Amino acid sequence: MPAHAPAKDTVLIVEDEPDVLDRLRLHLRKEGFAVLEAVDGVQALKIARAKLPAAIVLDLMIPEVRGEDVCRQ
Repeated sequence: MPAHAPAKDTVLIVEDEPDVLDRLRLHLRKEGFAVLEAVDGVQALKIARAKLPAAIVLDLMIPEVRGEDVCRQ
C-alpha cells in the first residue's frame, strides 16, 4: 500500500501464535487495512473497547480469556 493511500477499516487480530499473527498482519496490510494486535483475551477486550475496530479476527484458543468469551463480551 502506498504511504499516501488512506487505510481501509481497522481490523483487530487476536492470535497468540507469532507465525500466524505475522501472516495475517501481512495479508491484511497488503489489502490496505489498518491492523491492531492482541495476543490474549484480556488485551483483545481492552483494545476492542478502546479502538472499536470494524472487524476482529479471533483465535478461539488464546490465553487469559478464551476466544468464545471474548466474542460474547
